[in-house]
Amino acid sequence: MLKKILSLSIILIMCVTFVSAMPVYAEKSVDELQDEYDQAQSENKQAKETYQKAKKTEQTLEEKIQSLEKSIKAAEAELSDLRKKIDENTMQVETITKDIEKLEGEIDSQNSDLNGRLRLMYMSGDMSILEVLLGSESILDFLDNLDMVKRIHKYDVQVLEELNQKLNEVEQKKAEIEKIKETLVAQKKAQEDKKAALAADKKDLAAAKQEAHANTVAAWEEVEDTEAESKRIEDELKNRQSDTTYGGGALAWPVSGRVTSEYGYRTSPITGKRQLHAGIDIAASTGTPIHAAADGQVITSGWNSGGYGYMVMIDHGSGIVTLYAHNSSLVVSAGQQVTRGQVIANAGSTGNSTGPHCHFEVRVNGTAQNPRNWL
Repeated sequence: MLKKILSLSIILIMCVTFVSAMPVYAEKSVDELQDEYDQAQSENKQAKETYQKAKKTEQTLEEKIQSLEKSIKAAEAELSDLRKKIDENTMQVETITKDIEKLEGEIDSQNSDLNGRLRLMYMSGDMSILEVLLGSESILDFLDNLDMVKRIHKYDVQVLEELNQKLNEVEQKKAEIEKIKETLVAQKKAQEDKKAALAADKKDLAAAKQEAHANTVAAWEEVEDTEAESKRIEDELKNRQSDTTYGGGALAWPVSGRVTSEYGYRTSPITGKRQLHAGIDIAASTGTPIHAAADGQVITSGWNSGGYGYMVMIDHGSGIVTLYAHNSSLVVSAGQQVTRGQVIANAGSTGNSTGPHCHFEVRVNGTAQNPRNWL
């Protein structure tokens, strides 16, 4: 029995603790709720600005990455062309090398022949040429032998000159090969370094983009959180609408002017998408006084980050609320009692607006209706 009593006591304590821990929004005044709503709207506006900045940063980084990828592709194309040149020059080097080998073979052959003759002359002694001349049987034979000796000497001189020319040509070709190789190696290294640097930049940008994306996601979550909080307080404000009964009769026009956009579905001039235009737009220059459509209590007066700009909402009883948006300035505050025709704001073009006007809505139990049916 004692155990049962203790169990019931624990349950009661838990219930009391749970109830006391629950938020008691109903105990707050309309003014306090309005302050919370304004704060939530302000935080939502700031969150959206942060999100837009984060999104722009992410887009900028993506553009830089795409630009880098183009540069990397260009570098790769240059490397590909360079590799083709390397292959072409390698073949040229091989051809020049073969030419060198051929020249060196000719040089060796001519040098061997010349050395043979020189050795023969050395072994014969210095008198060999004179003996050939003196051994002539006649003057004609002497002249023939003299001419032969001259030709042999001229040929040897020519051979020496050709050998020297070929040796110079070989040296030039070897120098040409080395120059080609050095140029190609330097170009290839420069391109490889450039490609590596671009790849490193791309890696850094990818990391920065990943961080920026995380910031964008976090910023959007903040937008959603602040919108949810703003909606919660707005619902609470709607629940606080007075229990009074609307006095009846047509609502007064908030401002005199031409209706530039009717209630209903249209292509939004801001988003370009087809969506419901929940009120009517009445042309009015900036600063034109906006009047209350009927007696009631102001339940909202402040900035709306959802696109309405500076906005006023008035509760007229029986679930009827009028809304006045895009004002340049506000005259009344939340919780204030107003009368039909009283100035509550001044026309403007704040929020999502393409020009100065008064956006006027009529909502019944939270649902927008055609204001024409109430005016």
